[in-house]
Amino acid sequence: MRLVVFGMPGCGHCEEYVPRVAAARDRIALERAAFRQPPPQVLFVDASRPENVELANRYIGPEVPATVLLDDGGRVVWRAVGALRNDWVLWLVAQTA
Repeated sequence: MRLVVFGMPGCGHCEEYVPRVAAARDRIALERAAFRQPPPQVLFVDASRPENVELANRYIGPEVPATVLLDDGGRVVWRAVGALRNDWVLWLVAQTA
């Protein structure tokens, strides 16, 4: 599974949220490395870039920040709009492989 976080420059909530998700990704990556497990699959998408607009519209619409958990076939398993609490972020990042 993959976690995709959509945001935009100039979005205050995005600028606060994206670093928290990156920190969670790094924390889980360190924990997994100790057991020789693959790092978390977390992607950050700038929804304002022209090349990403279609992707953003497909998964989230116009609202950011948004977090989408995708299965290996690209299907949405879970989706949320807004900045999530740290415990949710850690749980979602841990679901990726």
